[in-house]
Amino acid sequence: MIFPLPISESSVENCKVYTSRYRMTSLVPQHSRFLEVGVAAGDFSHAFAINNNPISITLVDRFDNDDYMVLGEDNQHTPRFDKDTNLDFVKTRFSEYNVQLFKGNSEDILPSLQDKFFDFIYLDADSRIEAFTKDFSEAVRVCSDTGIIGINDYAMIDYVHNQPFGTVFVVNEFLLENPNWEIIGFCIENTMFCDVYLRRKMV
Repeated sequence: MIFPLPISESSVENCKVYTSRYRMTSLVPQHSRFLEVGVAAGDFSHAFAINNNPISITLVDRFDNDDYMVLGEDNQHTPRFDKDTNLDFVKTRFSEYNVQLFKGNSEDILPSLQDKFFDFIYLDADSRIEAFTKDFSEAVRVCSDTGIIGINDYAMIDYVHNQPFGTVFVVNEFLLENPNWEIIGFCIENTMFCDVYLRRKMV
């Protein structure tokens, strides 16, 4: 088995630890330009919008998802949308915000976005190594000089679907090759589908 490269101590000197990815958004300044890649129902991005008051929201997804969240009493599954109504659900949910919705594959959409424009980028799409490498590379390009890149599913394997993840490999190698970046937040999710936040080191 091949393991990711270990990161250096200097990459985590300023790292804070959280138990919820929603609480970790306190690291992101108010009134930021926000991009999420991999939106589904928009649960994370909607919570971020409420708590952090972003000046703009850009959401990228194929918007062809079934709703998988467990809602209601006694853990009964009450779908809010299906594959045909996913986009309409998200449009309605974000109707009061300054939002741009891009429907399609991230590898086709992200290259069209402006360099160094976004202050907070959250990657929550395909975590397999080939797809994630492309998304992460574009995230670095469009991240502002003081911006934060959040990565969902910072884990070795998706044990639900029994497939490997590439996030740890890509992030760790990036940090070793770019010592001017660091991890400023680590979220220990109860499922161990953890989150990390990366930012350029502050001078």
